[in-house]
Amino acid sequence: MITFYLISLAAFLIYHLVVIGKFGVPKSVSETFYLWGKPGQAIVTLWSWIVAIPLMIFGSGISPENAVFSIFFCGVFLVGVFTAAPFKYDFIAKYHFAFAGICAGLAFLWIFLVIPSMWWIIPTLAVPFLILGFLIPGNTAEGKSKNSVTFWLEEVAFVSLYVSMFLYYLQCC
Repeated sequence: MITFYLISLAAFLIYHLVVIGKFGVPKSVSETFYLWGKPGQAIVTLWSWIVAIPLMIFGSGISPENAVFSIFFCGVFLVGVFTAAPFKYDFIAKYHFAFAGICAGLAFLWIFLVIPSMWWIIPTLAVPFLILGFLIPGNTAEGKSKNSVTFWLEEVAFVSLYVSMFLYYLQCC
């Protein structure tokens, strides 16, 4: 079961290292869809599947019954975010941002349902990540934006979920 977690985590880390190495810190993870340009845009969607599906399997396997829905649908909405990756089109934007918000909310809900003693990780990550977001400009396909707050808030959701899941796995399994 841990193999699924490690596949997801490796895909998450490798993608971030490649993106930051190639483009610098993006304004948001979704902005990487535009940073890659036409030939590389499928990479973003494929990445979301490689991150989400193994994490859904792992999370569903270790979660108590009352929390399986949150991790399963967190993965579904993550895939939805990157299926609706071209968020600069008005008709896609409303779905993209709704899916992203629901995905993050479900990640936090999983933490609160499964390992409520880990709630502290969210604000602990949010404060330094927000500071980074205000200090580091975000890169976009059009140039620099004044900050990368969205990217770092997305990282709070990802990192808090990965850390919480691993710590819960060590306790339960």
